[in-house]
Amino acid sequence: MIHDKHEAFRFKYDTVAIGRIEEHLMPGIKRQLYYWSILYYFLTFAAPYIFIEHECEKTYDITLFYLYGLYLVLSAVWEIYKVIEIQTLLRNKALLQFNKWHVVEIFMGSIARTDTFLDICFIHIILNCWEDFIHWVIPTVIFACINLIFPAFMLLRLLKNDFGNSQL
Repeated sequence: MIHDKHEAFRFKYDTVAIGRIEEHLMPGIKRQLYYWSILYYFLTFAAPYIFIEHECEKTYDITLFYLYGLYLVLSAVWEIYKVIEIQTLLRNKALLQFNKWHVVEIFMGSIARTDTFLDICFIHIILNCWEDFIHWVIPTVIFACINLIFPAFMLLRLLKNDFGNSQL
């Protein structure tokens, strides 16, 4: 597995390959990553509010979970496609090959995103039945916020850099 990790990132030391990728693919990939982030934050924060059943002891319309599952599948397919597109642009299969390290990264990223999504869903359920679950609100909100601090900070930093440099 470690060999696959090193193989997956070997191309980052080839300055010609990096220049080709920066010139041809990165502007589009950057915009697409922002779109995926917006979709994720919509599904995580707005969609649970939209699809919640407004009765205690009920949760969500199943459509919410179908939409989130579709998001996970499509984002994984997009990531695989982009790795293969980069691999094709490099014209050197020794520099980058889609391998099991990429699969592990996609899988672990999906788990992390799903964890935060389910935390927020849980918060909506608790708030829906405030009187019965008031003692769970503060710890759940703290836990969800801790999970979101670093990704939100990084996203805002990237947005600041991109809009400050007018590259988006």
